Amino acid sequence: MSELTQSKKVLVIDDDTHTNTMIVETLKMESFGVLSALSGEEALKILDTEAVDLILLDLVLPGMKGWQVVEELKNNPKTANVPIMIVSILSPEDTEIAKNHSQILGYVCKPFDVNHLIKEVKKNFHE
Repeated sequence: MSELTQSKKVLVIDDDTHTNTMIVETLKMESFGVLSALSGEEALKILDTEAVDLILLDLVLPGMKGWQVVEELKNNPKTANVPIMIVSILSPEDTEIAKNHSQILGYVCKPFDVNHLIKEVKKNFHE
């Protein structure tokens, strides 16, 4: 249990309940504080009251799509500097989103290996 991960809070945004739960439980086992949302709208409501250190964002969401969530986060002073890691079935080549947003620090394609995801998440917290 690292003190580094214990003090960090991650928001998981994924509408697939199985994937969402798997990511949440895995991060908890790594001692991260974890919040979860099944839609972009739900995530934005959570971020109105909660501060997080990293957002794991699926791009294919019901209602507000992932790229719209990124825009909302970028335009809100409270969330404009929160790093985002994309976790999506869409590959980086399928979308231009990462090239246009400095908040996006990484990209993990689904299906993914859980150990790879954890490694990528931890990379975001090493100064």
